[in-house]
Amino acid sequence: MPQLLVPDTNFLIYLVKYKLLDEIGHYKIVIINQILKELERIINGKKTKVEDRVAASVALTFLKTKRAKIEQQKGKTDDAILLVAKKLGAIIGTMDKELGKKAEKLNIPVIKIRQKKYLEKG
Repeated sequence: MPQLLVPDTNFLIYLVKYKLLDEIGHYKIVIINQILKELERIINGKKTKVEDRVAASVALTFLKTKRAKIEQQKGKTDDAILLVAKKLGAIIGTMDKELGKKAEKLNIPVIKIRQKKYLEKG
């Protein structure tokens, strides 16, 4: 059974920008509803850079193609990510230091992008 991965918005966008989406292909993606809303907001944002809108659009298409499982959660995005990851025994994909520290305190494994080239599980 594939391992579960709960990514945050920036992690998904940077996976696209650095052409690393294939690196998470073996994971079953679990996405919280707030992340989908954030991606839509980026795609439709008038002041958002074109490259960010394109990356968000590619990320959203990737999630649909991978048939990512959507978890409905209330509250702040980071708290929802932590809650879902803990509940499902999943890994969190993030580049956010604060979220990473919170995950470590809860013994939730984290994957980060390193040197724009590879993923590191820490």
